[in-house]
Amino acid sequence: MADGRGDGAVRRREYAKIATEMHIIPQRTTAAQEPEAYTPGRGEGSLRGQREFSLMGRYTPKERMFLEAAEKGDKATLMRCLQPPTPVNVNVTNMVGRSALTMAVDNENIEIVELLLGQPDIKIGNALLYAIREGVYRIVEMMVNHPSITPNMLGEEWCNTIDPGEECFDYSPDISPVILAAQLNQFEILQLLLSQGANISTPHNLTCECDGCTERIKADSLRYSLHRISTYRALASPAWISLTSTDPILTAFRLSWELFNLAQLENEFKDPYMELVEECRTYAVQLLDQCRSSEEVIAVLNQACEDDDSDDEEEEEGAKDDEDEEKLSLNRLKLALKYEQKQFVSHPHCQQLLTSIWYESLPGWRKRNIFTKVFILMSLISLLPFMAFYYILHPRSTVGRFMRNPFMKFLSRIRRFIRSPIIKFLR
Repeated sequence: MADGRGDGAVRRREYAKIATEMHIIPQRTTAAQEPEAYTPGRGEGSLRGQREFSLMGRYTPKERMFLEAAEKGDKATLMRCLQPPTPVNVNVTNMVGRSALTMAVDNENIEIVELLLGQPDIKIGNALLYAIREGVYRIVEMMVNHPSITPNMLGEEWCNTIDPGEECFDYSPDISPVILAAQLNQFEILQLLLSQGANISTPHNLTCECDGCTERIKADSLRYSLHRISTYRALASPAWISLTSTDPILTAFRLSWELFNLAQLENEFKDPYMELVEECRTYAVQLLDQCRSSEEVIAVLNQACEDDDSDDEEEEEGAKDDEDEEKLSLNRLKLALKYEQKQFVSHPHCQQLLTSIWYESLPGWRKRNIFTKVFILMSLISLLPFMAFYYILHPRSTVGRFMRNPFMKFLSRIRRFIRSPIIKFLR
């Protein structure tokens, strides 16, 4: 019995040394503080010794050597531990749940990652998420191409491949590799995952009553809401929109509008939804900011889509026969007004184009002094009836094009607005 107690004390001291190096147990400075065997009624010291004794039995010396080598990047020691006839369990984890593969990923040690992935029983698990977080393309590529990883596992089926005891401390099981890559805007890694068949499904409508949504809400309503926010955070990322959308600006408009409505419905999560709304709006503005000429701005703002308003069909048909009217379509600008994209409309590129269109028939208008402007305005107002009559007779003449200018249309409406009360007053 004495030998057994002595051997147990030696093993406990050995474990305490290892745990101290791994920052699990605070370092002790005196021999009197050495952990003792558990004895009922010894208080806190006995409970601490019992905890250390129970944790110490989890690892063999070879497993401890294996984990230490993985943390230090000692490839030679790892190879010795993995050699037959008694290879160590390659999936063994330390006391904080980190496997050798996870530690190698954190250290960005490609050689050790390649060595561990070559083992037949290796489980990649959450190490793939850490590799995506670190942004090491080569490591992610090796893991994605591993035989144990399928395209479905990179997306919606990820949570089904993680055992409850192997859940990641940093990410919930609903965070799949493709969602994480999109949230972190890892363009190259996200493109790799998309090439492997990964996908993100748009969440169902908030009022959806399908069996899947109903079951998830009954199981855990908070987890259901957090999963929706996490998915939308990935869908609203610039990386995802840029790589998956054929019309990024339109996608940003629609998504920001959808998220804005969700923020009104789910008041508890209004702040995260509004953050995503601003992210989508900012992304659309940044795309417009990439334009380097008026021609490019016109091409962006004239982009048509199925959501464009068709109230001014007659005006658009007339514009087809006149090249000067093409820039007045501005379908994308109308769509921005529909979705309340104030930042997009107020962007300097957009405002500069609108100003140039507004004063196109009056070159140098903004540089003239106030007296010249007043004189020109009074002259145009007095000539409006004659120009209007001439426009009816010759709509495609120079005067006709001048009358179709936005500034002249505005001036004509102001004249009618002022004339009506004057006539009523005189009567």
